Amino acid sequence: MNTDPSVRRLKGRGRPIVPLRERMEVLAALRSVDCVVPFAEPTPARLVARLRPDVLVKGSDYRVPEIVGREVVLARAEEW
Repeated sequence: MNTDPSVRRLKGRGRPIVPLRERMEVLAALRSVDCVVPFAEPTPARLVARLRPDVLVKGSDYRVPEIVGREVVLARAEEW
């Protein structure tokens, strides 16, 4: 999850509306979520490569080719 300064850089002043800690708590409360990790880099590419998750979740305004880290997740799916 983007840190607050990272969100500000991406979305502008006045963002985020909800602070990082609260955003992380909401996601972490979901039974299907194992871990929520903040990142401050421009993209989560390094983090995704290191964690090698089974699933990446993005908003509906993203298409698969636009999702950073998709190669890692798709490669893991081929391992199954």
